Amino acid sequence: MGRISEQDLRAVNFADKIEGQKLNGSLIREIQVDSESSCQFECVNEERCQSYNFGTVKDELEKFKCQLSDSDRFAVISNLTEDNNFTYRGIKSENAVKCLTSITGTVRYNATRKAWEWCNGKVWQPGIGLDATDPGRHCLDILKSGQSRGSGLYWIDPNGGLRNDSYQAFCDMETSGGGWTLISTKVSPSFHFIKTAFLASAARTTDADASSHIHPDMVDWEEVLFRFSDVNTIRVIYNRKAGAPNEDKTYFDKFLMGNTCNQARIIHGFYKYSPADENKRNPSSGFASISYLHFASNHGISESHGGTDKWIDMWNSADSSNNYNTSDDGSALGTKCIAGYC
Repeated sequence: MGRISEQDLRAVNFADKIEGQKLNGSLIREIQVDSESSCQFECVNEERCQSYNFGTVKDELEKFKCQLSDSDRFAVISNLTEDNNFTYRGIKSENAVKCLTSITGTVRYNATRKAWEWCNGKVWQPGIGLDATDPGRHCLDILKSGQSRGSGLYWIDPNGGLRNDSYQAFCDMETSGGGWTLISTKVSPSFHFIKTAFLASAARTTDADASSHIHPDMVDWEEVLFRFSDVNTIRVIYNRKAGAPNEDKTYFDKFLMGNTCNQARIIHGFYKYSPADENKRNPSSGFASISYLHFASNHGISESHGGTDKWIDMWNSADSSNNYNTSDDGSALGTKCIAGYC
């Protein structure tokens, strides 16, 4: 039992301390103490206390900082950060010691390994993508390794080299089987979402304009998904390997990987899902070609204005045609349209 609170007895079973770590947020109060034992005593007497940060460096009054928190490191993983001037200690939970089906997905920090682990329902195992020191190559790599914990932020390192260039990316682990790594996000109609400069922060930005391109070390990518951030039943997917290799597809692939382009080509390899198709794959098998798909570094991607308007139109200006299924915003016509929905 982690905490005992009775009329004549108060006791807490503290977990092992984690040196050089500090929990941010959820602060009850900060006090000055003479020792870590005094900090523990304060936590025992504070019913809301679930953990504490103990400052290991004395201040000018020869006191140590004691920060009491009503949360712990399991609540929000990213809140536990490195700080050599602190030691973190939480209340021990007996239920979290053994990895059981009931706590599948729970994350813990192994102080011995100095690494994050997660419970798969049977055993604690290294958590690929949980922090910068143990990233996956990309979201599909994490999914295939059995490390998916649902859609959310994961640490990735596409070049697989030193960990100092790993970064966080939003992984869609649900749509069409999951494993999708976010590249860029378009919110404003005039925004250019595919740019020639790679921006790592764009990979974690889901609700604001953020431009980038496929990471140069993700040379083995197979498909690109276009979807709305809040609706995953409307989507258009481009398959890189569909059909025979040709110059048109090569140009489009290079554009998606950050090369400067201003082309209008017949691009084969698309399929889509939308309410108009009863959310079934269209075409039901194989792939479709988009005639004269426009893709330009300074404008975006757009189906030919003489086309059906039922594929993808994400240009930086309004479309002159209007064959769309529906639109919830007039300014989105021709600028934020997927599978005929704007």
